[in-house]
Amino acid sequence: MTDTKVFKRWRVASLLVCATVFCIATQAGAQLRDKLPKDAIVYVELSGSEHTLEGRLTTPFGRLMNDPGMKAFKDSAWEAIGKLIAKEAKSEEDAKVAKAVTDVLTHVWKQGFALSLGNIEMGQQGPDFSLAVVTPAGEKAKGFVESVSRLLQQPDVPPSSPVDVDGHNLMRFALPTPMPLSAHYGVVDGTFIFTIGHTAPSKVIATMSGKSPSLSANESMNAAFKTIGIEKGYFNAIFHVDIQAALAQSKAIFEAMGQSDFPPPAGMVIDGLGLGSCQSVTAASHFDNGGYKSSMFVKTSKERQGIFKLANQKPLTDDDLKWVPKNVNFAYVFNHDHVQSYDDLMNALQSIPMAGVYAQQGIQKIEQHMGLSIRNDILTVLDDNFIYFDSPNAGGSWFAGITACLEVKDPAKMQALIERATKSAIAFFEKEARKPITYRIRTSDFDGYKLNYLEVTGVPLPLAVSWSFHENRMVVGLMPHTVRYAMERATGKKALDTSILANEDFRRGRKQFPKDVVAINYIDTKRGLSDIYRFASLGALAFGNFAPAANVDLDFAKFPTHDTFVAGAFGNMSATWIDDDGVHYSGHGPWPIPFGPTSHVNAAGVAMSVAILLPSLSRARTLSKRLVSATNLKGLGTACAIYAYENDGQFPPDIQSLVANGYITEQSLYHPDSDRTKCSYIYIQGHTDDSHPRWVLAYEEFEGQTNEGANVLYADMHVEFVKPLARVHELVEQTKREMAATKSP
Repeated sequence: MTDTKVFKRWRVASLLVCATVFCIATQAGAQLRDKLPKDAIVYVELSGSEHTLEGRLTTPFGRLMNDPGMKAFKDSAWEAIGKLIAKEAKSEEDAKVAKAVTDVLTHVWKQGFALSLGNIEMGQQGPDFSLAVVTPAGEKAKGFVESVSRLLQQPDVPPSSPVDVDGHNLMRFALPTPMPLSAHYGVVDGTFIFTIGHTAPSKVIATMSGKSPSLSANESMNAAFKTIGIEKGYFNAIFHVDIQAALAQSKAIFEAMGQSDFPPPAGMVIDGLGLGSCQSVTAASHFDNGGYKSSMFVKTSKERQGIFKLANQKPLTDDDLKWVPKNVNFAYVFNHDHVQSYDDLMNALQSIPMAGVYAQQGIQKIEQHMGLSIRNDILTVLDDNFIYFDSPNAGGSWFAGITACLEVKDPAKMQALIERATKSAIAFFEKEARKPITYRIRTSDFDGYKLNYLEVTGVPLPLAVSWSFHENRMVVGLMPHTVRYAMERATGKKALDTSILANEDFRRGRKQFPKDVVAINYIDTKRGLSDIYRFASLGALAFGNFAPAANVDLDFAKFPTHDTFVAGAFGNMSATWIDDDGVHYSGHGPWPIPFGPTSHVNAAGVAMSVAILLPSLSRARTLSKRLVSATNLKGLGTACAIYAYENDGQFPPDIQSLVANGYITEQSLYHPDSDRTKCSYIYIQGHTDDSHPRWVLAYEEFEGQTNEGANVLYADMHVEFVKPLARVHELVEQTKREMAATKSP
């Protein structure tokens, strides 16, 4: 990689990193939103670390990051990274770019930034908008501007020139976009601003001077912030989208262009998705109750439409939660009206051009393989409640310990459905494997219930899909004993006392949410962090041994101990609920990201699983390559259709003419397994847009091809893997004969 490419990547990386959510926070007092125009459609604010310490220290994660050993380790890590970057600097110019990257990232990390997008309107040069980014400039404003200028010195970016905007000296450059757009940047009253849009800098300056109202006066945003609890205290990040403002400003553009409303395609999508019933979407990461709190609020009308109707579910009850054991690695419980949600989702997809068609086609293919209707056969049997969990008490290993509990309307119909589905699945695998599979559904009687499980003869698979029924509940697992544990615990006399309702950590977290939630999730984070520590400590040792190569002295003995690492941790919980104002989501945990336990992934389990999965992985690689080749053929078909449209229905004379005219790329002419010395696809000449749909248009043929079969592109533009290879040749010969017959006088 050349030096130029290396540092061009660092420039891009710096901008990307600036746009990520850091685990930092600022108090809601000094608000950057005071500096941005009121009528924003999108608002994003990420906080700065100089304002964060007090907020972070209220959390276990913040206290860990402030541990002397962890601070020393972090400082050494950053030093090593800095030296590795500097090592790549082969010239003085590269060194300057590296310093600019470091300066920009350090500034944003410490000071934070805010971004707003809005004010969509019809300007003199066409549609215009205002995008603005602001960050406190501080005492090093001049140096920060110089660093940004250096990052913008790229071959595809026009040079900047000074310009006066409302009495302030800014730098201006034209963006290399199809539509003429100007960008401005510089320091205004101690704040660095970067704007895109012809009128954007003037609007930001007017806001900062108090001549125009700021986002702090935006009623919709302030109400949303109050709802999720970030109008006071500390926060990490904020995201707000005003859906109705976006629709209103967009509609004004169409009206300025002489249209009274949205054009039909856009109007259909807006109505189908139900955007008219949604006011705004707001999300935030902030501090609360000694932990990190993630919140989302979708403000809707009381009568939700489109995709927002999916939130209309009934609340959970203690009778639902009693099916979750007290001791779990994780658990997720939710209510979902499957049939109604399916219908609402399909109706919404129908409003999006081609999305509904593709969805229906995909569902039809799945239903053909299963021999079942997803809606009428499967979803109608399911009731609302769905639970899945992983309990160490069940004795499962790895993912095999996951157990599900479904509420069903008719257990007898569900049993019959499972038997039909099993038969269809076995038939599918028999077709793929090209050999019969012997299986049976076994039933064992226990005290008060029957346990069913699938036995596949002659396959040393340490899994057996198992299920059992109790009243209107079905318990499903991948091992019989995990289902037995769930059944016997939940139907016993002490079901409530041994359920998650008796888990003190769960009860603590549940108090933070309203009573009537429609979904709730629990993760034993402390146990998860204990597992993560094993990997983190190994990583610290590895990094410590590597550090001297970068001329960094890292004393990895100072890495925190296990007890320090997990100190103060508690379970991560999240919940969803609805009310007349909209849809609410809230999550709370000791760390910014929840970490679930991995203790059931032991070395023996991994080794055994790898031994089992290696053949499957090999098969997966084969299928993946087959999919790539099918995509190549699909692209070839699309190119032929476009060519025919432009050439009176005549298909191209050969594949190379499509490459020469830019319809497809040279890269798409090769199967992943080919030696790439010649095209991997044979094209049959003479087709037109009147060709029979089942005639072969092209097919795979390359060195090293197996006799299993080949992907075939038909004249109706669909691709199919035909087995065996001899059958492919038969179809090709049949196509050639029938094409010749149609041309005969």
